[in-house]
Amino acid sequence: MTTSPQGREIKAEQFLIEEFIKDLESTAEQVQTLLEEIRDSKINFAAINTELKFLVDNVKELSSIVRDGDGSGSVLTRLALIERSIEDLKEYTKKDSEDDVALITRIALLEQKVETLTSYIENQKKKEAENKSKQKAISETDKAGKWKLYATIATGIFTLLGSLAALLMSLL
Repeated sequence: MTTSPQGREIKAEQFLIEEFIKDLESTAEQVQTLLEEIRDSKINFAAINTELKFLVDNVKELSSIVRDGDGSGSVLTRLALIERSIEDLKEYTKKDSEDDVALITRIALLEQKVETLTSYIENQKKKEAENKSKQKAISETDKAGKWKLYATIATGIFTLLGSLAALLMSLL
């Protein structure tokens, strides 16, 4: 059984076509997998973006509370929540998108803002404690000064009364 050169060419072409179709199907599957991964990444980045917006809003509100002295809610509680959110976000980014430098930079900037706010709050607490102690010392000094004044006035009045009594005795 001999095959003609034309038959070999047809088989070779058919083999090449079959291999091309297999490769094309494999590429289509890889593209489909890539598209699914991109969709999943978009969902993950949307979640990260939402979390970042939440963190930015919390930092803005915290800044407002610290600056304006709003007093609604505990500043330390809100700060702890923000720090926890940052830690969660850092863990999430380490798992899924270590190459996303922009996101990591944003997180670092948020951490820096939180640290700045923390030190500002601590300084404000120290200043407030110092002011309270100064006011307490001033009020104690004022009380002591008032009693000295009362004692001096009482002594003067008794001296005046004694002088008047001596004058009246000498006239009688």
